[in-house]
Amino acid sequence: MRQLIARVEDELHARAKRRAAATGITLNQLVVRALERELADTEEPRAGVRARVEALGLAGAPTRRPVSASPDTRADVVESLRGSGDALARALDWTRGG
Repeated sequence: MRQLIARVEDELHARAKRRAAATGITLNQLVVRALERELADTEEPRAGVRARVEALGLAGAPTRRPVSASPDTRADVVESLRGSGDALARALDWTRGG
């Protein structure tokens, strides 16, 4: 495992430390997760979406049944997402800069 040393402004460090404490993780874990999210977009698009969903606290959003890899019809997709609320819309908004 490698170590990474980075110079950051005092205010950014303080904000990161507060966020880590508020979410119950270490500052190191927060930095690693942020790097993973940033790099996931370029290396594996699905991982990027998954990271955004997790960052929004929406991982494990309830669905009535899992989405199949190749749904037969649009109605199947709509039905599979019924009950998940706006989790998917919020995740997609994030990817669009919303």
